[in-house]
Amino acid sequence: MKSAAIAILLLIGASGAASAQEVWNRLKGLDLNNGLVAQRLRFDDGATQSFGEDGSTRYAGDTSRRGHWKVAEDKLCAAWPPTVDWACYRVHRSGDGKRLRFTAEDGSETFATYMSR
Repeated sequence: MKSAAIAILLLIGASGAASAQEVWNRLKGLDLNNGLVAQRLRFDDGATQSFGEDGSTRYAGDTSRRGHWKVAEDKLCAAWPPTVDWACYRVHRSGDGKRLRFTAEDGSETFATYMSR
């Protein structure tokens, strides 16, 4: 009886945890492009970044930088002069459409909120 009660509590706890998890949807191709172009984001550390229709991007945080962005292989790629190397990220949008999650090739994640949506 005691083990049955524990099993029920574990099931209730597991279902509650699952419903509390935030839903994220992968952005690809045109959806990714449209999710960024002409948008301004605020990252969790307070920095901001904007994405121009012409492929320009501007980052303002501890330092300000201007660079370039593009969508390649369903990822956001950015290059920041003077380097010519592109860093690429998988991008997911939160279920409520207000936040983005950027996942780097090494698995690290960065979160941002739309400022103008």
